[in-house]
Amino acid sequence: MAAVPHTAVRVGRTHTLVVGANEQPRDAKHLADLLSAAERPPLLMIHGYGAAAPFWFRNVSELAASGRMVLAVDLLGFGRSERAAFPNSTDDKLADALAAERFFLDELEAFRAALGIDNRKISLLGHSLGAYLSAIHAMEAAESIEQLVLASPVGIPAAPPGGMVGRNRAMRMLIKLWERGATPQQLVRVAGPKGQQLVKRAVGARFGSLADVDKDALAEYTFHASVARASGERALNSILSPGAFARRPLVDRFDTLPKSLPVLFVYGSHDWMDVSAGRHVSRSAPDWHVEIVDSAGHQLAIEQPAEFNRIVGNFLDHGLPSRTLIRRKVRTRRTKVDGFTKM
Repeated sequence: MAAVPHTAVRVGRTHTLVVGANEQPRDAKHLADLLSAAERPPLLMIHGYGAAAPFWFRNVSELAASGRMVLAVDLLGFGRSERAAFPNSTDDKLADALAAERFFLDELEAFRAALGIDNRKISLLGHSLGAYLSAIHAMEAAESIEQLVLASPVGIPAAPPGGMVGRNRAMRMLIKLWERGATPQQLVRVAGPKGQQLVKRAVGARFGSLADVDKDALAEYTFHASVARASGERALNSILSPGAFARRPLVDRFDTLPKSLPVLFVYGSHDWMDVSAGRHVSRSAPDWHVEIVDSAGHQLAIEQPAEFNRIVGNFLDHGLPSRTLIRRKVRTRRTKVDGFTKM
């Protein structure tokens, strides 16, 4: 992947990439000091399922360019963060989902506390599963969240009545494997020496527009992360039911989020996440907006980084959806031409 100037810092059990600091942090204590002296709230970025902080490689520098420090974390059990023991499954699916959420969120709270930003404002950006967890964290710590960006969030809508039904034998087998706790990473491990080729083909098919050097680096990283000790990957089946519907859907929980908190939902134009669910929730408050990244799918931050960075950067810098900002700029130019100012 293209080199991005950054510093890797271990904070407790969490590995994080730091971009935009005035000087390179030597350790967690030094990073805490830099955050304390920073003029702007930092941006905390949380990746999706099976990913890690390096998946933001096309975004972190641009989002740090306006003077904010960016902290891109590896969730507990993913990337280079500690591969902690994941909660054992029980017969109570809702209890398992709650335990899985706490596995990640308790560590996120400890991470913020260790850096002294647990009671200070941050901006929060999550993708997919990271967006799901970011939303819950914002619900629980709203007073310390400046802005919330949910990129292609999983888990907003409730599952259809009766759940997902297998229409053929293959689908029924997949549902059975899902409910038994199977994960994509297990397939890579079972494949043995062929696992690396499986990952390389999957990355090539998913990110065909990337340069070969970036695809190769992403595939190499993903393979080694996938064959490491199983940990956070087990959240797939605990938090989500077949069809990627949350066992504890966010649509039933957004009423606990303050309506005064600026929230941006961002989807790809051909995203497999349900944009209608985001639109439905966004109508709950005037400062909740939905934006679409053209020619992008679920991995919108990698597929169309320039547009993603523009939309998210405008929201973080101005608190407005990008189209509103453009309209305001147009009106400003017209007032100058017309020779008068509208208030």
